[in-house]
Amino acid sequence: MFFGMIPLPGPTWDWLTTRITTIQDSLALISYRMDVDDTWIRVWRDASWSVVFKLGTGKLPVDGAFQFQPQPQTTNECNLLLTTYGEGFQIYNPKTGV
Repeated sequence: MFFGMIPLPGPTWDWLTTRITTIQDSLALISYRMDVDDTWIRVWRDASWSVVFKLGTGKLPVDGAFQFQPQPQTTNECNLLLTTYGEGFQIYNPKTGV
């Protein structure tokens, strides 16, 4: 049996990865950068990490949620909502209802 390896982006002084999850059947990392108060979701697609969502600043449809905007914003992806609960978190896509 063979298991593949996916190289995770190494921590740097700028970006720290706080969560690993899956989004649309792809491995995803949630990373933040404190000096500019920025959070990204990077997804492993086509053998590389792509920034597909960045934390948005618009009005949120769910109290306490963080809204992530697709990158680039010309894609057909819709915003994702991330809510925290207890020790975990939930990512919700209003377009697909999942």
